[in-house]
Amino acid sequence: MNNWIKEHRPLILSLFCFLLIGAWPLVGFPLTDGDIAHWIPIAKEIQLTGHFLTSANDQTHGPMLAWTAALLTRIHPDSFLLYNLFNLSCGLLGIFWIYWFSLKFWKDSKIAALAAVLASSSIVWVYLSRTPMYDWPAAIFFFGFCGYYGLYLTQNRRRWLWAALTCVGLGALNRFSIVIGLSGIFVVLTGLTYRRSIVLMIRDLIAVGLAGASLCAPWIYFQTMTHGHSFIHEFGYDNIGRYIREPGNAPIRRDYYGFTIYTIVGLIPHAFLLLATLFQRGIWARIKQEPYQWLLLAGFLPCLIAFSFSGHVKLARYISYVFPMLIMFMAFHLIRFDLSNPRYIRKASWMVGITAVLMGILLTIEVFHFPNEVRQSPIFVGAVIVLVMGLLSISWVAIARYSRVLHHHPHRILPAYTIVYLIFFSALAYEYPRVAFLKDVQGRMLNAIQAGADEALRHP
Repeated sequence: MNNWIKEHRPLILSLFCFLLIGAWPLVGFPLTDGDIAHWIPIAKEIQLTGHFLTSANDQTHGPMLAWTAALLTRIHPDSFLLYNLFNLSCGLLGIFWIYWFSLKFWKDSKIAALAAVLASSSIVWVYLSRTPMYDWPAAIFFFGFCGYYGLYLTQNRRRWLWAALTCVGLGALNRFSIVIGLSGIFVVLTGLTYRRSIVLMIRDLIAVGLAGASLCAPWIYFQTMTHGHSFIHEFGYDNIGRYIREPGNAPIRRDYYGFTIYTIVGLIPHAFLLLATLFQRGIWARIKQEPYQWLLLAGFLPCLIAFSFSGHVKLARYISYVFPMLIMFMAFHLIRFDLSNPRYIRKASWMVGITAVLMGILLTIEVFHFPNEVRQSPIFVGAVIVLVMGLLSISWVAIARYSRVLHHHPHRILPAYTIVYLIFFSALAYEYPRVAFLKDVQGRMLNAIQAGADEALRHP
C-alpha cells in the first residue's frame, strides 16, 4: 500500500487539493448561477416525493443532475454543498481519468502527473466543478468514452468497449444529443484514422446510439406518459433546435472566434504553455508521428469547431467538452518535447508575462463595466485580482525558474495554486451573505428550493 501511494503521489495530491478547492468553505457553500435555479426545484420535488421518473423536467436535457442532487440532499435537505457534490465528484473523476488514461496510453508517469496537475489547477476545471450544470458531467463521461474507446481500438479488448458504452449512457443522462453526437463523430474519425472497416464503424455507431438511448429510455417513456406532447416537443427542440438558435429567438452570434478565446482563458494559468507549444516549428510533425495524438484531436477538435460555428450564446457551457483531451495533449508535448527545450522555456516565460499584462487590462476594463459591483464589494474585486495574478505569477516562477521541477515533480507546485484558490473562495464566502449582487444569487437558489417544495406539496 505504501509503495502504491508513493508511486501515485501526484494523483493523490491532485485529488486532495482539488477536493479542498472545490468544496471550500464547506459550510455555507456559495453557488454561482449555471441555470441551477431551473433544476433545483425538480431536485427538491424528487427529494420529497421520490418520483424520479415522473417529476417535472428542465428543458429535457437529462435527469442526472436532479436525480443525484435529490439523493445527496437527503443527508441535509437544503445544503448548497450537497447540491453541487455530484458536479464536484465529476471533476475528481475527470482528474483520475486524465491520470489513468495518460498512463495507459504512454506508460509515462511524468505525463500522467503533469496532466493531473494541469487539470486540478486550471480555472475552468475549478469553475465547472463548482457550478452545477448539465454540460460538465456530460463532458466528463464523454471524455471517459473517448479514453476507453481509444484503449479498445489499440488493445482490442471488449471490456474497454463496454466501459466506453457505459460512459455514453451516463453522459446521455446529462446531455442526450451532445454526448451521443460527439461520441459518434469520435467513432467515425478514429475509425478512419485506424482504417477500420465500414461494417465495424457502423456497428459501433449503432452501439453508441443504443447505449445512450437505452439508459434514457425509462425516463423518456414515463415523462412522455406523464407530460405528453409538451415533453416530446421540448425534447426534440432541446436536443436539436437549441444548438442552432437560443430559446426566445435570440439572435445568432457571429463571433466565431469566441469559442477559441474561451478555451484559452479557461486554461489560465497554463494557457501560455499551450500557446507556446502550438506556435513553434515542427508541431504538426510531432502530431503525425504519435498515434494517440489523433485520438486526442478527435476528442476535442470536433466540439471546438462545431460550436465555434454554431453562433450559440452560451459558449462557457459547451466549451467544457474540449478540456480533458486538450489537457492530455498539452501534458504529452510538454513532457516529451518542450520542458527540456531552453528556447521553449524562454518563449513560454515571455508569453506568460504577456498573458499577465492582457489579463490586467481585461480586469481593468471589467472594473469599468461593473461599477456598482465594484463599489459594493472591493474585497471581492481584490480577491479576483489576487486569484488571476497570483495563479499567473506562480506559473511564471514555475516555468522560468523551476522548469525542472515542473518536468519531473509538478505536484510540488500544486499547494501554491491551492492557497491562492482558497484565498479567493474564502473572500467569496465572506462576501456572499453581505453583498447585494451575491445575495441575489443566493436568494434565487433559496426561492428555487422553496418552489420545488411547493410543487411536491401539490403533487405528493
